[in-house]
Amino acid sequence: SYKRKTAIRPTTIAGVTQRPDVDIIALTNHTKDDKPQVVLDAVNEALKDVGYTALTINRRSINVKLMKVDMDVVPIISDGYGSYLIPDIHLDEWLATNPPGHTEWCVELNKQANGRFKPLVKLFKWWRRENLPDLKRPKGFILECLVAKHMNYNES
Repeated sequence: SYKRKTAIRPTTIAGVTQRPDVDIIALTNHTKDDKPQVVLDAVNEALKDVGYTALTINRRSINVKLMKVDMDVVPIISDGYGSYLIPDIHLDEWLATNPPGHTEWCVELNKQANGRFKPLVKLFKWWRRENLPDLKRPKGFILECLVAKHMNYNES
């Protein structure tokens, strides 16, 4: 969301800034023949090797807790045709993804909406944070897709 400019600033509660969550895409040299769990384990070990200690293996990423931020390191592999795949250890398979394409798509949608797409996404992200703080809630990517599908591009 930082690259797409749809990220919202961390909130402050009682003078304490809450930890932002940053997704980091890591292109690996693994292939589709490698099991998703093997790749996540390898990335986890690589992060340990460079000194990170507060690590949690998630469904599709490794969470790294730092002093002021939480990072989700998402390993991806090339599919050999210009797109990418992310691991899913619950499904034990690789899922198609395209971070550069999604960024370009958001830029184009924002142009089509005369600059209203990104602020509307940020509004929904803010609402989600304020109204669903402790509940399982839709990821930012899903909110971007929902806004893209349902917004009126002809309004001014």
